[in-house]
Amino acid sequence: MNFLSFLKTRQKNKKEIYEETENETKKIEKPQKTSGLIIKLPDEQTEIKDNEFYNLKSIKGIYMTDNVVKIGYNSFFGCGNLEEIIFSKNIKSIDYRTFYRCVKLKEIAFPQSIESLGKELFSYCKGLEKVIIPEKIDILPEYIFNECSGLKEVFLPENLSEIGKSSFTGCVSLEKIIIPPHVTKIGECAFERCSGLKEIVLPENLSEIGKSAFRGCSSLERIVIPQKINAVSNYLFNGCYNLKEVVFEGKINHIGIAAFNNCTSLEKLSGTVIPETIEESAFEGCKTLTESYICEETEYVGSRAYRSCENIKNIVLENKINYVNANIFENCVNLKNIKISENIKTIDVGAFKNCVSLENISDMKNVIEIGTEAFYNCPMLKKIDIDKADIIGANALLTGADKTNIVLTKQSGEKIIKSIKDEFHFYYSAEDIITTNSIIKLDLSEDEVDGKRMLFAFNKDDKVFMYSFSKEFATKETAEFLNEKFNDSQTKAYIAEISAIIKRENKKSVKSRLSISLDDF
Repeated sequence: MNFLSFLKTRQKNKKEIYEETENETKKIEKPQKTSGLIIKLPDEQTEIKDNEFYNLKSIKGIYMTDNVVKIGYNSFFGCGNLEEIIFSKNIKSIDYRTFYRCVKLKEIAFPQSIESLGKELFSYCKGLEKVIIPEKIDILPEYIFNECSGLKEVFLPENLSEIGKSSFTGCVSLEKIIIPPHVTKIGECAFERCSGLKEIVLPENLSEIGKSAFRGCSSLERIVIPQKINAVSNYLFNGCYNLKEVVFEGKINHIGIAAFNNCTSLEKLSGTVIPETIEESAFEGCKTLTESYICEETEYVGSRAYRSCENIKNIVLENKINYVNANIFENCVNLKNIKISENIKTIDVGAFKNCVSLENISDMKNVIEIGTEAFYNCPMLKKIDIDKADIIGANALLTGADKTNIVLTKQSGEKIIKSIKDEFHFYYSAEDIITTNSIIKLDLSEDEVDGKRMLFAFNKDDKVFMYSFSKEFATKETAEFLNEKFNDSQTKAYIAEISAIIKRENKKSVKSRLSISLDDF
């Protein structure tokens, strides 16, 4: 006997319980803690109370009379063997978590009488494959299909206006969904980790997409964002590693935190993308992206915004930007040219670290502070002009190049000399010195750092050039190199004297400061 045949044998005003076996379905008086029970509600029952069948693993089916108008919260919570439900044709509301973790439910046929559905209604119903939402539902509740990993088909009503938070989070089998035309809002995390989702059609009335809405949709390759959307919310496409193109029909003025983080296949953003703000990690790990979308309107670019964007080659930081954030272009291995605005005063920690192809950075004349490892391992960078810098972090200029020209004013150089401690130091060989004029003054830093001591050379144009000597660096080698650079006999004598002092002081391991002018000779 199948489940529907019970209609003919139903008794009035009494809850009937049947047990289904391999060969027959029989009526029983008391429910047992076994599987295969089918429950038929009495005619007089108008609602299923809160928690009524909570965690009852023995239920396989439930039949409601048409007098039932409401199902309370948690009423079938954890009924892990529930497979079939026949709803009342007059039911109006189903409260939250009603079918939570009913893992054997496969298909739901709601009557059109339903006016409200509770949040988390089918959360963790991993066997659920198909659902048709009733026409009177205008807001899809939060978490309604959360972690329904087997869900393949969902039909949403025409009048739906909002898709709630985490409605479809973790629905990994869902491949396509069409959002009805009247939907104006998609809540945060709505389709997060829908890793099988290949196509989603968004309506033109959509005006809000919450953070992380499509995060981890790793099968999504292309999406069109309607005209009323003017901002890309935080984490929106984070981890969509097959996403190649996003088409914006409207004007985008904001790109949120990690919005495209690890979209490793992203090639372009189409449409009008002129962001005033680009938040931290916005494009981090977008290895195939070739354009930064930094424009004249851009006022702020957050830390790590373009970290590991391996195909970006040229960057212009426009006039409204006054700060280069930490690790912003770290590991951009094909970045060759950077132009920064005159308003930039600070280049933060690791900003251009490991930019191994970086050759030129221009207009740094107003930069005051350079953070730790800002230009670390930029071996192609041959010249850095930092006329006003007075704070330089540890290893900030350790480019790894055979020769990098570091140019400062005398005033900046003296400030840096005074602040050289373990946290403010550089590693240069004698080959790093640059000047075309006679040296006026040399200044030796008072502290050794890893066995090296800074030597600053000032010329008549008040430029300071610097390099360092290690303990093992021979006086003869130093003198020979410097003698090739400078022909003035007085300068040669001075350099020889300085070299001897450096060697002597290093041997004694005495930390001293040497400041001599040619006027002393």
